[in-house]
Amino acid sequence: MNGIDDLTDDPDGWDDLFAAAPRPALEQSRAFGDALARTAPVTVERCVVRRGGQRIALVQAFRRRLIAGISVVRVVRGPVWLAGPGPDDIDAVLQLVRENWRWRSGEILSFVPDLPDGHESDIALRSAGFRRMVTGYSTVWLDLAAPLEALRRNLDVKWRNALVKAEDSGLRVRVSSSGDILHDVASRYDAFRKERRFSGPDGGLVRALAQKDGAVTVLSAHRGDALVAGIALARHGRAATYYISWTGEAGRAANAHNLLLWRAMETLRASGVRWFDLGGVDAAHAPGVARFKLGLGGEPTTLAGSYL
Repeated sequence: MNGIDDLTDDPDGWDDLFAAAPRPALEQSRAFGDALARTAPVTVERCVVRRGGQRIALVQAFRRRLIAGISVVRVVRGPVWLAGPGPDDIDAVLQLVRENWRWRSGEILSFVPDLPDGHESDIALRSAGFRRMVTGYSTVWLDLAAPLEALRRNLDVKWRNALVKAEDSGLRVRVSSSGDILHDVASRYDAFRKERRFSGPDGGLVRALAQKDGAVTVLSAHRGDALVAGIALARHGRAATYYISWTGEAGRAANAHNLLLWRAMETLRASGVRWFDLGGVDAAHAPGVARFKLGLGGEPTTLAGSYL
């Protein structure tokens, strides 16, 4: 029997299922949902999807209530597949998501499915009644299961050479989870983001995310007492995301970001993280950032797109 069960008021049940998921996205984690609800006018709804009596997927949705009783419901990078889905599983989940949050009583569903870009995904989504509105988000997934020696060999040659230079530069790397370093990195990132006018998560959302123990790891590079670069990683189940970053002139000169990301890989791998999401890549508008992330040797992935 197929159906959807509400887990909004069962955080422990959600967390247990999410922790077992192979490669969940940050935007579907409870920590992210709670942080967004604290920083934006949204409420969070969480469900588990059943097919034939088996729990096969999780879906976290964000509801924003507008005027005149209208609500916009967004599902971003969901569902979380609890195992590798077959075509029948995908069809069942898409149908149930559409039925659960469909146009009714002024309800509008905006859906960014965690499905690969391509003809098969588009056919499945259209068959469920969705219409594509925007092309897909692209990122790079790095599998941390290999030994560190293999991960290092898999780095692009120029990326690895920059890492060696950073390792010889005398920078000191500090690993933390909250406090003054997180506030400092987030504040400098926010100022840089506003100056360059690029889209990205707000530093306040990162600070809210860090209120959950273990959800955020900060790696910072220092020369003497001076902070020269920093990154914040978001942990979500068996995966983590390279979320925000900042680098000053001294950090750029020393290739601090190469060092921080390599240390991030070491830290995540040692804590049991299997998958590292390097964040969005846009070769057309930010080719340098795309080359940098691709240089770590991960798997480029593009999602199906945004659907209504």
